[in-house]
Amino acid sequence: MLPLAQITATMHLGLIRERLDLGTTMYNHNNAVVWEKELAQAADSYAKIFADALDEWLNWRPKTIHAKQWEEWTFIVIGIKYNQYAEIADDISGDRYNYFEKWNSVGGVLPSHC
Repeated sequence: MLPLAQITATMHLGLIRERLDLGTTMYNHNNAVVWEKELAQAADSYAKIFADALDEWLNWRPKTIHAKQWEEWTFIVIGIKYNQYAEIADDISGDRYNYFEKWNSVGGVLPSHC
């Protein structure tokens, strides 16, 4: 909804600005002081609305992305085997990303799987 609100606000401000620029011609009287005040008030109002919406979005969006990581250590006769895992999930898009890396003390890092 925010992109639609932004487009509508831009159109509204454009119409108010047009009234300020051409109002004397369109309405046959000069009310520029009032029209300029209305334009400034509308611009300030929209700026506050969108700043508040951005703050709310920045607080909400990270709560919809979940990341976790874990590791497994195994001690074997010839050394140590280590596996590292990570997963990121996005509740909004449904995207999920996985990471897996193997390492052992004998062969070093083995190919990663993503």
